[in-house]
Amino acid sequence: MEFSIVIPVYQNASSLPSTIPAMLNLAKSLAGQTEVIFVDDGSNDASWNLIQQAQKDFPDTIRAVRFTRNFGQRAATLAGIAQSKGKAIGVISADLQDPPELFQKMLEEWRRGKKLVIATRTKRQDGWWNDLLSAFFYRTIRRLAIPDYPKNGFDFYLMDREIADIVLRASEKHGHLMMLIFSLGYPYSVYPYERGPRLQGKSQYTFFKKWLSFYDAIFANSFAPIRFVTLLGASTALMAFLYGVYVIISWWWNYPESRQVNHGWASIVVLITFFSGCILLSLGILGEYLWRMFEEVRRRPLYVIDSALPQN
Repeated sequence: MEFSIVIPVYQNASSLPSTIPAMLNLAKSLAGQTEVIFVDDGSNDASWNLIQQAQKDFPDTIRAVRFTRNFGQRAATLAGIAQSKGKAIGVISADLQDPPELFQKMLEEWRRGKKLVIATRTKRQDGWWNDLLSAFFYRTIRRLAIPDYPKNGFDFYLMDREIADIVLRASEKHGHLMMLIFSLGYPYSVYPYERGPRLQGKSQYTFFKKWLSFYDAIFANSFAPIRFVTLLGASTALMAFLYGVYVIISWWWNYPESRQVNHGWASIVVLITFFSGCILLSLGILGEYLWRMFEEVRRRPLYVIDSALPQN
């Protein structure tokens, strides 16, 4: 098997009638044997029925995997990679906003020796709000975690089996899959493209999921939050020292207002509130790292497969 295409699926019943024929046509047009792996991430619509039927109709090309529940797009992608048999593995979304025909050029680049080929968006038609969030996300990642990460990121890519095996061995429970792949340091090629509009269905990548993805990306790839805690502690200690000097000088000069019973009450309240906020913020940041360590130590599965067709 030369090429495997992994497609995570979640609530894509409206787009699969277009996606499945497009993938079958692509598989026929590619030189070399190609398989298409659909991973249903616990959809509660008709997605699994459509995938099952397509697998029965085209058993030599389509493979189908279904989770017991929704484990997330990252888990679905990893499951598809683990099930794949190709020497090269491509990953693409199920909504056809990314042009699947670009895999032809990406495969040619892989055959010339590139271990990683990524497609980067030059323009996207997802609305100004998504554009704003995306720009903030990747700008922050480039500044705090991976300086040479592609400006607009990527989630449409092709990688060699060598990279896929390393990613599977990593088995991180939290993190950003594309950043893990990019951080391995393999030489890569870039194909820019314009992302099309969503023609069917509604994106399941909600603001909350985007925020969690951003959180995982920062805490998995950067020590900036811990450094922020260190700088916060140093700056507040300096401020407390300076304020202590001010209090001593005030007492020494015996300002008339210092004799009043309520002198300094507002300052004390402000300082207590400020330091309490700093302590809670620091504990929260440390807790994020500790939670991720706890998740890795208890070794719960990344996903649970309910059905896999054809059965090996």
